[in-house]
Amino acid sequence: FANVIYMDSSGVDALSDLLRASRKGGVRLILSGLTHQPQDIARRSGLLSALHSDDLQPDLYRAVETALQAPR
Repeated sequence: FANVIYMDSSGVDALSDLLRASRKGGVRLILSGLTHQPQDIARRSGLLSALHSDDLQPDLYRAVETALQAPR
């Protein structure tokens, strides 16, 4: 998401749907590199609070590192 500078409510809805589907399928969703505006709308919509605290990472390197840790 590092190159995404703007996200509207349809983007948040799509990510929320992806989060639900990934959880249903037993797949961990980790978001990385959210810039200011997308992170703000994700926070205001409740998407960030629906994620586990370590499933929001500042960059791709840390996201991959987190993914490679023991699964929940």
